Amino acid sequence: MAGNPQKILIVGAGIVGLYLAWQLSLKGHKVFVCEKRSKEGSWKKSCSTLVSERIRDFIPMDDSFIENKISGCLINFPKKTVRLDFRPIHLVLSRPAVLSRLLELAQKEGAEVSFEKDIKKTPEGFDKIIGCDGALSKVRENFGLSNPRFRLGIQFFQKGKDGSDFVETWPTKNGFCWRIPRGEETEWGMLEDPETALARFKEFLKNKDIPFGDGQGSFPAALVPSGLVLPKDKNITLCGDAAGLAKPWSGGGLIWGLKAASILLETFPDFEAYSRKTKRFFTFRIIKGRIADTAVHFLGKRLPFLLPDKIKYDNDFPVL
Repeated sequence: MAGNPQKILIVGAGIVGLYLAWQLSLKGHKVFVCEKRSKEGSWKKSCSTLVSERIRDFIPMDDSFIENKISGCLINFPKKTVRLDFRPIHLVLSRPAVLSRLLELAQKEGAEVSFEKDIKKTPEGFDKIIGCDGALSKVRENFGLSNPRFRLGIQFFQKGKDGSDFVETWPTKNGFCWRIPRGEETEWGMLEDPETALARFKEFLKNKDIPFGDGQGSFPAALVPSGLVLPKDKNITLCGDAAGLAKPWSGGGLIWGLKAASILLETFPDFEAYSRKTKRFFTFRIIKGRIADTAVHFLGKRLPFLLPDKIKYDNDFPVL
């Protein structure tokens, strides 16, 4: 039981928001979660849910959550292919299964979760408010904070079994295309500048001779942030995508978001300490990641012979 129980509002019932709801409820706090979408709508959010096995350090899960296991990634440059062997390996997870487990755990510990409840302005009556409401966070907007950098993630799912154990990527001008084998289907996608992503993705699929679209050329899509943004406030803060926590080289944000959540839990209820510690941990990694991503793109296109054929690689916290 917490020494001084707090009344907490968490805005957003994604993986990070529900994880915090569960853990803060375990500590004896009174937690309320509001999500503007329906439960089904929230669970269908555009997200590959390709994540390293480190997720087991945060969320209890069994093999029924796993659609496929991924040992590495092939980066296909025009004149060279580089193989990254993931350490630890990655899992392709069922997002609805993960969210269902977290919702069950949070509600079991007393958290109150409300779907289809939009928060348009900062509510009163709470000791602490945590914005976990995604890339276009209303909590962040209410602070008047600048947005992180955005790219657009687009997906297309091709029917047919594919149990291969590696993903493939193809670098583009400001991002990359990907292929993820999900066991019962194959996911194709692109992360690029929002203005050009859709046209580039359609061209990529056309060049691969892949029939695409729903008959009208639409695809699941979501903005992916990159760049840490935290408010200076004692009672309101951000976590996950709302704080811009996604890896610059891949757009993946789950492990980074859960790591930030663990820092928040360690420092709670001191949001100023959370902000300082989170910035110390992530700022250099974000800068280093952007530099490394630019350098690898340049070498792969201009000087591919300088890149090794095979690399053992920690995709969450690489040592470069």
